[in-house]
Amino acid sequence: MMRSKLLAELRRDSRQSKASLARELGISEPLAGRYFKDLEQYIIKHTVILDTDKLGYLYRMNFAIKPKRKVKGLLEKSPNVNNLYRIKGGFFAECIFPSISEAYDFYEMLEEYGEVRKYIVIKDVKREEFSDFPRKF
Repeated sequence: MMRSKLLAELRRDSRQSKASLARELGISEPLAGRYFKDLEQYIIKHTVILDTDKLGYLYRMNFAIKPKRKVKGLLEKSPNVNNLYRIKGGFFAECIFPSISEAYDFYEMLEEYGEVRKYIVIKDVKREEFSDFPRKF
């Protein structure tokens, strides 16, 4: 149970020190350190979530691509693709753009590779908040 609380706390703020985590969870710092060490195998990387609007990337568009020709390498190399998923029948790409015209240019380019459905992201409703970790913790 404490390990799942620790993971949830790290999801909230991964920059916290072990002392801060220990205080937040009401445990000793050495115990927090041991829990953290045990949980490192489940952590892919420590990262930040950027405010893309403030960086000038005001347009987010997601694409479901059912390719007729190879497109994976192009998607992996594109600086506009933030996340790329393999889905049944193709790929799902979460993309960010500084302008709507660049977003549509990218969309039109993808259409050359197969069937594409576009989804314009208007607003985040919930983002990066999963915390219902397995009971084995």
